[in-house]
Amino acid sequence: MGRILGRHRILLVAGLLLLTSFPLWAQGTAEDRVLFHAKIFTGDPQNPYAEAVAIRGDKILAVGNLPDVQKAVSANAERVDLEGKSLLPGFID
Repeated sequence: MGRILGRHRILLVAGLLLLTSFPLWAQGTAEDRVLFHAKIFTGDPQNPYAEAVAIRGDKILAVGNLPDVQKAVSANAERVDLEGKSLLPGFID
């Protein structure tokens, strides 16, 4: 009987460790996304518009031309063709 309880304890501890570490694992695997073929407003007076932006989760990784922006994300990043539409930044206070 003691041996069976010991195994259950090990499984319980392993399960708890897995569940508590999941949020940390999920943060590290946020999906990369590239939005391209767009008129992206940057707010930078020197370069007011760009053609592509790379995003991971809620962070902007790169803004500029498509070849340069693609270097900032993984090869399996989702690519979204905006078909020449405009893209403006959103602000959350």
